[in-house]
Amino acid sequence: MKSSKSKILQYFVGIATIFAIGGLHPLQIIPIILKDAFVSTTISHIFFLILLFVLIANPVLKKPDNLFSRTIIITIIYLLICSLFQSSYIYLSYAIGFFKGYIITIILLTYFDARQLAKFFLITINILLSLSVIGAILVFLGLLKPLFSYISLDFREILFYGFFTTKVNFSLSSGFNFVRPSGFFDEPGTFAFISLLCLLLNKTVFNNKKQEVFLLIASLITFSLAHIITSIIYLIIFYPPLKFKRIIILSFFFISVFAGLTYFERSNEITKIIYNRTIYRLETLISGDVGFENRQDSFEDGLKYMNKYPFGKKPDFFKENHITFDQNSIMGLTVYLGILGIIVYFSFIWGGLMQKTKPRYFVQFGILIMLNLLQRPYIHQPIYIILIYLIIYYEEKTNYSKIIDNNSIV
Repeated sequence: MKSSKSKILQYFVGIATIFAIGGLHPLQIIPIILKDAFVSTTISHIFFLILLFVLIANPVLKKPDNLFSRTIIITIIYLLICSLFQSSYIYLSYAIGFFKGYIITIILLTYFDARQLAKFFLITINILLSLSVIGAILVFLGLLKPLFSYISLDFREILFYGFFTTKVNFSLSSGFNFVRPSGFFDEPGTFAFISLLCLLLNKTVFNNKKQEVFLLIASLITFSLAHIITSIIYLIIFYPPLKFKRIIILSFFFISVFAGLTYFERSNEITKIIYNRTIYRLETLISGDVGFENRQDSFEDGLKYMNKYPFGKKPDFFKENHITFDQNSIMGLTVYLGILGIIVYFSFIWGGLMQKTKPRYFVQFGILIMLNLLQRPYIHQPIYIILIYLIIYYEEKTNYSKIIDNNSIV
């Protein structure tokens, strides 16, 4: 049994960790409290220094997986070399992000059981998704208004509704309102990506079917096209033999109804908005036309400059030449880091997934994660590193055979 002193220290580390990552991208915990995203980063840095002191003062530390440590350290060294030779702070900021994620992972593994951490993440995402669903309904009915707003680090206005934050808010002439909840994250797409990671975390640690169904359904409230596609792929991957036909039928039915509503009732403001956020974006992506928030240009420009600068080029060069990349596109990051750099940047993910000791379904995990990284690539922040560590490197997991053999989702 733990002493009261050790429990107090554990609670202190837990709270300090929340504040250490709560003001860093993509979390919005401290910005919500202070109503200021810029001051919040300073607060998070202070709490990180406190955690670093706690780490140094502790003579007994629980070390992470050796491969994880090696890949993270190699990535940090590589980014520091890029920062030196490219004379750009952006590479240093990436290295600092990986360093913070690594240190916080060590601290959490030292003071908490990994299974406890996984449970905490799942409980937290359950709460955030539940609040988002309830809040979105209240906003739609006009019963919930923004409590306040603040400016994010990318100089966009974030609205706080009490139940969630959002950057996407539409007031309809009919009196109704439409929002895409972001939970307590910077945008809906990030919320959807975190939900996917928690879905994989549940799959590999607990394999709880009720939790799985809840995450698949509730996360649709983000109206993230990428998340809808990866959720369908998730179902096809993990429930192929007995339920394949059922999944195809349900997916076809869902898409048909969704498309029917958006195509035949576009005079309705609500269905028109849903159409613009989903079907239209898919159409423009496939056709290559310039459309609503289409990222086609970023991919085309990225390929061109990747061929021209295979070892990467600092962001300042593109800024000076008025060349911009979509901030959520992997092509921007690839052009900045180069081909070798992008391989190193994601090495702690693919390195862990390719370990011979890992079960075969980890390749499927990799497919789902990498699909999301195409449009959500900046994973050098602590929350991503911690979650991915628990998914890939935590060994004391549920029975692997149950994950593979049990093909019933309900």
